[in-house]
Amino acid sequence: MASEDRKPWCVEPFSTLESKVYGPWGLCCRSRPLPYTPKTHSPLEHFNSPTMQRIRKNMLEHNVTDEIKNLCQKCITHEKAGVVSRREQKRKTPLSSVNWESFIEDDELRFETVEVKLFGNLCNLKCKMCDPIYSSSLAAERHKSGEWTGPVHVDMWKEFDAMDTIVFYEDMKKILPNTLYLKFTGGEPMMNSGILDFLEWCYVNGYSDTVTLEIITNGTVINRDLLNYAKNFHSFHATVSIDGVFDVNDYQRDGADFVTIDQNIEVLREYGKVSINAAVTALTVSNIVELEIYANAKGVDLDMTSIVTTPSYLQIKVLPTKWRQMLLDTQQFPYNIKAALQDPEWPEDLFVILLKKHPEILDLLPELEDYV
Repeated sequence: MASEDRKPWCVEPFSTLESKVYGPWGLCCRSRPLPYTPKTHSPLEHFNSPTMQRIRKNMLEHNVTDEIKNLCQKCITHEKAGVVSRREQKRKTPLSSVNWESFIEDDELRFETVEVKLFGNLCNLKCKMCDPIYSSSLAAERHKSGEWTGPVHVDMWKEFDAMDTIVFYEDMKKILPNTLYLKFTGGEPMMNSGILDFLEWCYVNGYSDTVTLEIITNGTVINRDLLNYAKNFHSFHATVSIDGVFDVNDYQRDGADFVTIDQNIEVLREYGKVSINAAVTALTVSNIVELEIYANAKGVDLDMTSIVTTPSYLQIKVLPTKWRQMLLDTQQFPYNIKAALQDPEWPEDLFVILLKKHPEILDLLPELEDYV
């Protein structure tokens, strides 16, 4: 029975096919990785695996096991802080009328989103809240400084042999006809060439005209080949990651140029819908109102639900309590950000780390000098 009270604890493992940039499969873009990759488990082997069946069964019963607590730590952390999590947001999935029990072990496929990110971490930015595994530029910088010993560039697609590729596409022949959205993030989708291989295959084999293509891009690069493939999909939606206006964005997203991004938004509009997503941190929260004004002037939607929790010294609550209260008294914030600003905890040790790692914050927010 497809009633609201039978909806799972989280719908993502039922309606999403997701792999991490660095290889492993996951439950969604916010989950921790599962212990296997597309090299060992094809898309359908993963989705129908005993692990996924067990997780779906427990979620349907609202049995939040230790396994689920570990995999879903980010959403659980948000909810404990009074912030609306992705889990809560996704309960409004377009698949809300399905029979959720049937997802546990039958062969009927119904996906809201296919988000395979095995095409690499090639990226031209070094965002302050990012991890080297998601950005080749950040990995190269930290590898040089000795802060990172992992790979600089990862690209599982290039590790596929002929049989891996054949099996991947055979699974996609069954998956894509039952999919609403095909989504690519990064790395930077405009820079990872394997995505073009996949988009070309979708077009040539007739799987593009019923699926909406979505990308999340930093907006600094335009790839006309990718955008020309986008024309062949049912529709196209580009979400541009912008965290503030002008120097605020360019500081948090090291290597970005706000003016270039602004110009590229107009290019993306030629191909489909454009919206903005902000990663809200201690560095950017005081600039959110200006970003809202910019988005309204641009006529694009702005998503501010991504409240950063890692690295810990970039959390909003790291800012002094009195300073956060000043923001609350002088500006209007959406619920999620307001909840984060109202956190009664002030981890002063993390504030010290923030100032040490990002002393330029005093140039962006000179009023913080009173708390140093």
